[in-house]
Amino acid sequence: KFEAKLSRSMNEKRSASEGKKVLGTEKERIQGKLTHLEHIVRAREKEIDQLRNKLRERTERDERKQRRDREIYDKLRHKVSRHSSGSVNAIVRELRAVEIVGIYESQREVLESELTALRTDLHATKA
Repeated sequence: KFEAKLSRSMNEKRSASEGKKVLGTEKERIQGKLTHLEHIVRAREKEIDQLRNKLRERTERDERKQRRDREIYDKLRHKVSRHSSGSVNAIVRELRAVEIVGIYESQREVLESELTALRTDLHATKA
């Protein structure tokens, strides 16, 4: 009877030891997965911050463009109301120059965004 209890006790001890190893392995696996998921979250947060910055820059650029267009419109409306119909041709010529400036401004904005993207790519390749 004593030997049976001893044998049972040894089996339980072995079983507990094996269970402890299994739990330790499971714990390491879960910690590894947690570390991986934390890395993914940090990367996504960084991406969200970059998108927020791009949105903010785009909004500021659009607001500047709207202000500039509004100022040009107000100046032209003021000139038209002030001058006779004969000088409307001069105003139209001025408007064409303003349109050309607008085209160049749009092209500059596209080039700036491409430059920003290329700089980001360069920094990503260096990292």
